[in-house]
Amino acid sequence: MIQVRVIAPMGAVVHGPAKLQLSREQLARRGHLVGRPDGKGVVALKDGSLAFKLGEVFGIDAFDGKLNAALFEDVAAAAKAAKATAQATSGTAAGA
Repeated sequence: MIQVRVIAPMGAVVHGPAKLQLSREQLARRGHLVGRPDGKGVVALKDGSLAFKLGEVFGIDAFDGKLNAALFEDVAAAAKAAKATAQATSGTAAGA
């Protein structure tokens, strides 16, 4: 599962078919829409769609091709970019 974060100010919608990994809180709010999860919070979104608010993080089976990159960001890729930026900034400050 790839962890993604909603970055669109108005939220975003995921359309099925997709496998999603939701937190307990997300399952509590959306369980009636997606059905029963497996032991790790993974649900199969067969038909229909789920809406997510700005900042919500969830797992999805595939990022490319299913989600609009303007609405979602890959959490791992964003963390790597932030770490690289921090290292570059501290390297520049130390070299000055």
